[in-house]
Amino acid sequence: MSAMTNVVPFPVRGAPAMRRPDPRLLVHDALAAPRGAFAAGAVPNGRLAPDAVPCHGASWEALEEFALSYDGYAYWSDVDELARRALQRWTRDKSLPRQLDELRGCLFYEERRWHHFGREPQGRSRQYMDALLDAIATLVGRKAPAGEDVPLAPLAADAG
Repeated sequence: MSAMTNVVPFPVRGAPAMRRPDPRLLVHDALAAPRGAFAAGAVPNGRLAPDAVPCHGASWEALEEFALSYDGYAYWSDVDELARRALQRWTRDKSLPRQLDELRGCLFYEERRWHHFGREPQGRSRQYMDALLDAIATLVGRKAPAGEDVPLAPLAADAG
């Protein structure tokens, strides 16, 4: 009998849903960036100046450069799961994570995703990225654009 007989390649009705583990922040030093593919342009949270965060609606090039100043792959155990949960929550109720590392990890992941698509985000995808920028700017000391509310919510384990 094959060992594969107990493997179920698709969800089974009535079976409990499989859930990926919660993403864990791996680096806690706010003044030093981890080594990784994006270390050359890294700006750790503790050295992030408010004027370094691009404004809402900034060019794609400015957004890319800023997003790549945080290596989400090096900071997070599972940055794609972090980003998936945050995007799901934003899509549902327009709320965003409250922590700077979560926000920057999500922005990094979205930049990587759109880079691999080979085009700039538009519509709701760009709105989400602008919302991430606004929330980051708020946390590092720059106000969100006039009239723009930046709803923040924790990315709790039950948010997925």
